[in-house]
Amino acid sequence: MPYIVAIIFFVLGIPLVAADFAAADAAEQLGDPDAAYRACTADASTGDARCQNYFGIHNIAQGAAETAPTVVRSWTRKSPDFDEETAPQRHSVSRPPRSERLSSDGSGFVVSRSGDVLTNYHVVDGCRELHVLRNGEPAVAALVAADPTVDLAILRLPESAADAALVRGDKPVMPGEAVVVVGFPLPSLLSSQASVTAGIVSRLTGPRDDPHQLQITAPVQPGNSGSPLLDTSGAVAGIVVAKLNGLRIVKRTGAIPENVNFAVNAKYARALLDRSGVPYQIATAGEPLSTPAIAERALKFTVLVQCFK
Repeated sequence: MPYIVAIIFFVLGIPLVAADFAAADAAEQLGDPDAAYRACTADASTGDARCQNYFGIHNIAQGAAETAPTVVRSWTRKSPDFDEETAPQRHSVSRPPRSERLSSDGSGFVVSRSGDVLTNYHVVDGCRELHVLRNGEPAVAALVAADPTVDLAILRLPESAADAALVRGDKPVMPGEAVVVVGFPLPSLLSSQASVTAGIVSRLTGPRDDPHQLQITAPVQPGNSGSPLLDTSGAVAGIVVAKLNGLRIVKRTGAIPENVNFAVNAKYARALLDRSGVPYQIATAGEPLSTPAIAERALKFTVLVQCFK
């Protein structure tokens, strides 16, 4: 059984750490997911996102992580006027790095015209080099801030951006709200173009009543991690982060889960952006837009994020 769990973790791009996985595996075999979860989280550095696999939850970055050591970066830029001598260098690239290999893909979106991109932390965790593709053109991005607790990260592009997302303000998300997801599911299998799906907010918490997340019905696939979750005004209400692992749930319950996906609530993204001094914009109240209109706007600021290891 342990080797099966190891395969699951590597396929999902989650590096193994010094948690008690043997005890977690044993508890899972006995049909006790609560005990498995507690054993997995015995090491505080493991992180809740990595242990939710025992409940059939997994992140949806596409690709398999290599066995390179994990590099944890949890620092933030203090303000927009940061010290240029200590800041990550800005530079562009027109081809993949020669010494690194593409490990996984995810999605993200430009959140400021200064060139800041928001995505999931698990998309960029342990990456030696990060590429962001806008309109098919790659650029090397720098990781400038991260919050592993809520699974969010901020990247910086080497150049400013003409289009940036608007972030939802203090208006609470409500159950039943219509939402749209724009991202890059399975880019190596389906298409290099972004896709659009729609659904509703079905619950205001994530797995195990996680208050940081929303449950949504909009279909998502591997590669959608970091996709913007947009409300009817086109503002970012969340960031897609995970979905139920259908195979695990079928094995455990005999039922096939349908449309059970999760997104980080945008209010936690705002908190990270504020701490990091990112000059993002809050959406103002406006008339509801059609799904095609929301998609047209979002396609201009949604990007593909590539992790090289």
